[in-house]
Amino acid sequence: MSIATDLGTGQPLEHALRTAILAARLGDLAELSPSAVVDAYCISLLHSFGCTSDATEQTELFGDDIEPRAKFALVDGGNPEEVTAFLRDVSGAGTTAGGS
Repeated sequence: MSIATDLGTGQPLEHALRTAILAARLGDLAELSPSAVVDAYCISLLHSFGCTSDATEQTELFGDDIEPRAKFALVDGGNPEEVTAFLRDVSGAGTTAGGS
């Protein structure tokens, strides 16, 4: 499932797996309990699960639902200026001058 999510979100294959391994390693370094490390690993594997549920709407808005997802992974979601710049850059790509 994590590889399918990687494909659907425009991430390199095994991105989620690398994220899960990193989460487990950080959990070990933080001296978390073994069950907490397992939880962090599993949650990280599926961190983007369901993120493609709006692919139809994304395609209508952006013209392509995968490329904008990959680009958004590089945006600081806590920075309104970055989010606004991203939306300006990609919104409307799926429409023509005469309408959608």
